[in-house]
Amino acid sequence: MKVVIFTYDRYKTATTPNIVEESGLDYLVVCHSEEMRKKYISTGVVCNSKKIIASGVSKGLASNRNWYIENYLKDGEWCVMLVDDLINITALDDYEKYDSFDNPALPISIKNSTYWSRKMKKKIPFGKFYTYCEETRDKAISQGISLAGFAAFTNPLFRNKKYKYNVLADGRAWVFQKTELRFDTNVQTIDDYCFSLQNIERLSGVLVNQWILPDCKRYSSGGYGTKDERMEQRKKECAYIVSRFAGAVDYADKKGWEYGTHIKIKNLNASAMANFYMTQKQRGFIK
Repeated sequence: MKVVIFTYDRYKTATTPNIVEESGLDYLVVCHSEEMRKKYISTGVVCNSKKIIASGVSKGLASNRNWYIENYLKDGEWCVMLVDDLINITALDDYEKYDSFDNPALPISIKNSTYWSRKMKKKIPFGKFYTYCEETRDKAISQGISLAGFAAFTNPLFRNKKYKYNVLADGRAWVFQKTELRFDTNVQTIDDYCFSLQNIERLSGVLVNQWILPDCKRYSSGGYGTKDERMEQRKKECAYIVSRFAGAVDYADKKGWEYGTHIKIKNLNASAMANFYMTQKQRGFIK
């Protein structure tokens, strides 16, 4: 699988290129402009000038993802998509030991959650992560799924099962297949929510491997900016998503966040999923 890193305005602080470089795997870094490409090279964040290209499209992760899909992926081809501010990647210790059955459930409870929290913090190199990406891809293929991701939070109480379906695939790291779907450029700061819902909407679904967690700096300068800098944009995008995918997503409370700036994908049963699909078809979002 190809490995691609999307970056914007972190020509001094981007961390992902070095993490991938150390693995010896081939990769590509995609920024937006030729001016920015030269800055990344001059600061040494991307030491090989052949590894970084400028898309020339407008600011926004969704825009750059679409450009890469159109220009670098063949129909049906898989790749690993990464953001630019990875810190490290952690996995369940003895990952293979606990993986002897199909989607096993770990015996995690409130009483032993501290023990399991420690067990889920084993740091792994990018090369090892890549092998888990291949495994996750194969699982997705077996389920007819084209978008897979990894855990977005550390709490082990919500990570007892290896695989979870039709939830948010956090955009920090994706195992992605090119289909006819493209990213909705109305959503740039939370494109992962929107694209996860697009896949759920078309009934192909989403797969999340919860035993792996790619950790990032989160809301550092660069990209769409800090938490405060992106708040108004995020509020607009949340409103758009709640309207666009009515019935499958709703506003949610999040500590330290203004109401209206955080959303949650609903856990739809088979009946609710069928109703959502038919409604979206009637609204013209599904052909």
